[in-house]
Amino acid sequence: MNPGILASSEPSGELPINLFIDTNIFLDLYHFSKDDLNQLDNLLLIIDTDRVKLFLTDQLISEFKRNRESKIKISLKNLEEFKTYPPIPRICEEYAEAKEIREKGKNVEKLKNSLIKKIMGSMRKKEFKADKVIESIFSQDVILIDDKILEKAKRRILIGNPPGKNGSHGDAINWECLLDNVNYGQDLHLISVDRDYCSPIDDGKFSLFLEEEWVAKKSSKIIYYRDLSSFFKANFPKIKITGEDIKDAKIKRFAKSASFKEVRKNLGELQKIGDFSSKQIEDIVKASLSNGQITRCQEYSPKSVSGILSEIIKGHGNDIDSQEYKHFCEVFNIPQEKNLSEDQIDSTLDDILNSL
Repeated sequence: MNPGILASSEPSGELPINLFIDTNIFLDLYHFSKDDLNQLDNLLLIIDTDRVKLFLTDQLISEFKRNRESKIKISLKNLEEFKTYPPIPRICEEYAEAKEIREKGKNVEKLKNSLIKKIMGSMRKKEFKADKVIESIFSQDVILIDDKILEKAKRRILIGNPPGKNGSHGDAINWECLLDNVNYGQDLHLISVDRDYCSPIDDGKFSLFLEEEWVAKKSSKIIYYRDLSSFFKANFPKIKITGEDIKDAKIKRFAKSASFKEVRKNLGELQKIGDFSSKQIEDIVKASLSNGQITRCQEYSPKSVSGILSEIIKGHGNDIDSQEYKHFCEVFNIPQEKNLSEDQIDSTLDDILNSL
């Protein structure tokens, strides 16, 4: 089964694509990878627009957190070992170019040391773009590991069934989670470079043992990829992300905020946009009233919630149902704008035009 060979060129059904991305794909974003962070931005968009259902496990997230610094260390080592200029033979000493190479090499060395220092600071504070994008991805629903899953994973390792190596249970736990949580009869798209998932004969193909187990238990297919690029090429080759798509996705993320921290973060993202359509303003108001995390966050951080919401909906009072608008203003302690009827708006516009 070649990567993406069973996937259609564009998703056409109503059901979202079931997707599992292995830990190594996320970790490779801190190293040398075929994928780039823009593809993760695209992934967030198609998740938020219900074109993809991402399966995350708390085992995967824990594994990522355990190995993040080690992966960054490897990248730093490669940078530290980078030679800023080559050894110059004695016979070249008399040439001006040799001196220029040395001088420029010294400047490059200074830049390299400055870069390493900044990387170390960003690593501790989790300030890399990869950190921010992955944090947003990991804020999706997570499959929690229970005793039943652990026992199944231990049994796999005990009898020698993949995935899993050297007594490690991580891959086995993730696999058992997928068997338990992906709906019967629905395909799963899986992205990984882990050898435990691929064929020992051809690493471009999925493990025959795991494929047969999946078909037997789920009556569906596994579509296997080695990187995010292959997944997008197979399923979203012509994906076009408009400004409105991004706005809608961020509003949906705000509506799903599951903690005060997420409320403030997602609301801050909306504040940066500023310009919304009438429908988007309605969605923001509905999300604010229906999500308990948002209303409770308002009680503890009124400036960072009601202040921003007031700024966002300013001038849009007419775009919101009058009763809902009144309720919204009461809950978030926002001064209610005077709503004008269509006749009043037309009359006001006429007055403005006549005065010109």
